Amino acid sequence: MAINNLSLFLYAQVLGGFAYNLVYAAIGYHVLAVTGSPGKFAAVLSLGILPKVLQSVSGFLADQLDKKKLFVLMDIIYSVFAFSLLSFSLLYGYNFVVMAVAMTLLGVIRGLAIPITKSIVPAIATQEELMKANSYEISNDKLARYLSPPIALMILALFGFNVALFLTGVLYIVAATMKKLLTIDSGLVKGGSIKSLKEVFIKFKDGFAITFADVGISILLLNAIVTQILFHPFISLVIPVVFQRFKSEDISGILSILSFMGSKKMVFWQALTAWVQLGAVPGVVLSVIFLVRQHKKLDTKKGITWGIAGLSTLGLLLASLIGFYSFLDLNISGLVFANIIFVLLGGIAFFSNLFTVSFASYYQTKIPKESIGRFIGNFMMIFALAAAIGTQLYGYLSNVNVLQPVLVLAVGSIIKLLLHAIFIICDKHLEER
Repeated sequence: MAINNLSLFLYAQVLGGFAYNLVYAAIGYHVLAVTGSPGKFAAVLSLGILPKVLQSVSGFLADQLDKKKLFVLMDIIYSVFAFSLLSFSLLYGYNFVVMAVAMTLLGVIRGLAIPITKSIVPAIATQEELMKANSYEISNDKLARYLSPPIALMILALFGFNVALFLTGVLYIVAATMKKLLTIDSGLVKGGSIKSLKEVFIKFKDGFAITFADVGISILLLNAIVTQILFHPFISLVIPVVFQRFKSEDISGILSILSFMGSKKMVFWQALTAWVQLGAVPGVVLSVIFLVRQHKKLDTKKGITWGIAGLSTLGLLLASLIGFYSFLDLNISGLVFANIIFVLLGGIAFFSNLFTVSFASYYQTKIPKESIGRFIGNFMMIFALAAAIGTQLYGYLSNVNVLQPVLVLAVGSIIKLLLHAIFIICDKHLEER
């Protein structure tokens, strides 16, 4: 029963995660395709990230209210959003202001939904299943994040923006129905009742205190913040901008795999972007296989170390590749360049997922379950601010020179290694005490 229940949760998360990333990517690429402006592209993406600061509020609610009802309600709200935007688009067509407002609303909904989802995992999985459950839940989210951009590009090329919105709405209805069928530990559904405004303030204060109470967790959070600022925005924003600088080529050869995605109807940079985004998929899949097979043997600290070391090394390689191409003005084929990045993104996805799953399992064993919602909400709020800063930073730098984003990524990779060295020293010191 527990396995079936966990599977139902994961299937629903696959649909919901894909639906969110689909509409997020579709709005962003729709703006970039119409305007051709990296600045507007970055601005719209940032509007979808910044409202996630509400995750702190959502984490508080997840600790106080019925988690299952909130879990289902968020998918219903997502569906209403998608169909509302579809109606407006059908009536009035493209409007940048409308896209900006829509992305902001999407960010608000996402900000409310994430802590609810993360805090429900311990209520579904046993202690022995925690690493396995986290590997599936987090990996499903990452797969959706990596698969959605190329699929969004396919849908935009073949069917248009409105079809992407319709598909999003339908997927969320199905996901909400599946989540309604979940069985959740009744002792963890509700975290308590709120009797006064003073009590609300105290619980918020306690939530922030818990977030930074553990030195090891604080250092790892700082390391993850560097990733949110300097890694993810680089991949989602800088790489498509770099591909826009390549001259069109025949994409029927190496990229023939994209034929089912309508690659011949895509602009060249769109096809290259779709292709390299797919590179992350085998990386995530391999990491899931590794984590599931090793979940009883793998030490969380070792998984964290491997994840950071691999992510930082590949970040330096990616920065070097794009830097040498831009600085030396190499006459390299866009297809060859894309295939190299395809491999690098696969490795980055593998190590990123290894770190994320290991870190989640690490803090879930240290943070009390009755406080897990506030903890997740607080650090996800910080991540949202970090991602918004990174997106704006790279949007500005990409308008000036591609070399500047490259240098920022390289510095960020080195900083991650230094921060983890500090974590190892502090952790060893605490163990000796």
